[in-house]
Amino acid sequence: MASMPKRSNVACDSCRSHKRKCNGGAPCAGCIRRQVECAYSAIGKGSQARLAATSLRLNSQVRQSNDAGSLTVARRTSSQPRSKAPTSSGPSLYNSRQKPLQVDVEDGSALPPLTIPLGHRCTNNSLLVLPQVQSLIGQYPEDFFYRVESQRSLPSTQWFNPISDYLELPQVDQDTALALISNFFQSAHLVNFFLDQDTFLARYVYGLTPADASLNDRAILHAVFALGSVAGKTIDSKDVLDKDTPGMEYFKPALHILTTSWTTSFSGEINLSQGLVLCALYLCNIAQPLRAWKLIHLASTTVQQILLRSDDTLNPADNDEIFRVAWSCFCIESDLLSEFHQPRSGILHIMDEMRFPSLGQAPMPANLAFLAEISIRLLLNRVHYSIYSADSLTEVPGGSLISICTELDRQLNNWYDALPNTVRPDLSSPEDANFQSYILRLRYWSAKDIIFRPFVFYVTSLPADTYVSDIILDKCQICLSSCRYWLLSTKKLLSQHTSWAYSALSTVFGSSLVLSLAAISPRLQSFVPNISELQNFAIERLKPWALPGTSVECALEILISVQKKLRYR
Repeated sequence: MASMPKRSNVACDSCRSHKRKCNGGAPCAGCIRRQVECAYSAIGKGSQARLAATSLRLNSQVRQSNDAGSLTVARRTSSQPRSKAPTSSGPSLYNSRQKPLQVDVEDGSALPPLTIPLGHRCTNNSLLVLPQVQSLIGQYPEDFFYRVESQRSLPSTQWFNPISDYLELPQVDQDTALALISNFFQSAHLVNFFLDQDTFLARYVYGLTPADASLNDRAILHAVFALGSVAGKTIDSKDVLDKDTPGMEYFKPALHILTTSWTTSFSGEINLSQGLVLCALYLCNIAQPLRAWKLIHLASTTVQQILLRSDDTLNPADNDEIFRVAWSCFCIESDLLSEFHQPRSGILHIMDEMRFPSLGQAPMPANLAFLAEISIRLLLNRVHYSIYSADSLTEVPGGSLISICTELDRQLNNWYDALPNTVRPDLSSPEDANFQSYILRLRYWSAKDIIFRPFVFYVTSLPADTYVSDIILDKCQICLSSCRYWLLSTKKLLSQHTSWAYSALSTVFGSSLVLSLAAISPRLQSFVPNISELQNFAIERLKPWALPGTSVECALEILISVQKKLRYR
């Protein structure tokens, strides 16, 4: 068989002007060597420009097309092995989609992958082992928060034994069911938009009778009931979440059915994957990250089985339903892997083969926000790989790191500028048009923080008399301002149950610790004059969630200790 011709990358502006070969990286290898800014004035649809193209196309597709089903994710070439197309007898969804426009590739080995690397250094666990942090809080093991969560004792109301427990589904009248479903779609489902409300009601409420509903269908309904019970429920210090967790009476039988079904399903079922995603989201709502990771891992491998074995007979609506679940798995798994070093399901390695969800005839904010969430999650993964890989995090920020961070920041700003007006947050105002804008604003400040955080680590590790350039100090100020904006924006998010609860709590802790480090640095303390106020804010955000024996409780204790030490320094 004749081999496929090699392809070349789209060259950056600098390489084109110098008539040099360009590997299409962001930044490319040539610009890193020359220590110049790397920019692409003409972005192709090839994989080397995928991240920027994702953001730019997000807005243009909404304006120019009524259907974003043709929005495809281009293949990319990287140093990591790619997932191969299936070798089964029938064609799969991998090769049945519309082919994106590609350009020739010569060498994509320097292209940063869009996956979170194993052992990355962007977790709060990694933050605890930095020498300057240890001098402030004492020594903790590198996987401290993982140990706490993995040894966490569940209250008796949450115990689950799939072997001995008798399966009894709660009886729910139609009015209660419709109220819970409505609350689910108005709260828990506003950004992670992998289910369509009209389709859901037609299929699971009006289209099914108890006689013809499968166990998986019943499990999906009860998982939605569980999320409808807990999502948006206000948190305060008087809540006793470990004794009476909202929705647990629906969650337990749903989990029982789905985990049993998973053990006997080998080709993948869409309702099984959807049910597992819903259960994972429920656990995210009650801040149980490791249990959520287990379920999203099961959901992800299930939907990958569907992708491997599905053929061209599926209609576009079914295809879109599958890809929505797949992207939902990708986003949730990436959020969890950004904080815990856990085994990957494989979804991160096949996203090049997955079509973006369609926007439909009249794009709603939830649809637009789902695409924006996918796009920012891709960028965050690239940040993890480019800056926080175990073998790439530099202690001395030279021209290479400055160039990389500048380029990633440019891509973040491009993502923000490309957001449609209906979901684009106003960064100068604490008020948002809708919940989707609010979540995307938090994503923006979180990304800005971790892009420039290495510069704060560097400066806070230096002796007092070491010279620091204004360029590096400017990067530190951007990071610290982003931490402050993020903290001040989280009150609404952490006052209620949402699927971002644990991720937000982790970011509150990390941001507060970074600000505290800066407050005791002679060069950076002027950037955080109100550190006591910011620490109080972070502590108040963690308190309602700090159940005994949880990582949030440990994080709260650390922050209280740090506040006392800084107060009496």
